[in-house]
Amino acid sequence: MEQLPETLGEDCDRLQNLLFLNVARRILVPYRWGALKELGDKMGMTGAGAAARLRKLEISTDPEPNAAKIDAQIASLQAELQPRLPLLRSLLGL
Repeated sequence: MEQLPETLGEDCDRLQNLLFLNVARRILVPYRWGALKELGDKMGMTGAGAAARLRKLEISTDPEPNAAKIDAQIASLQAELQPRLPLLRSLLGL
């Protein structure tokens, strides 16, 4: 079996953040802040919880986020996860 990386917990956090930001990008950018509640619902949290998580990921809730800022955070997480791609593919059966 392939040796698991020591940073596996951090990688799990990165994956969760990547999923969250992708959903946020699809919901918030076209529909703006009226969609915070919808984002929270999709992610199993409240609208306030979704806003707090966005702030934690350095996505401002005031003013409204722009696609470029969210896209930059997504790209950063993807780059951090790139070395784990073989393991992720193995876990997903790809």
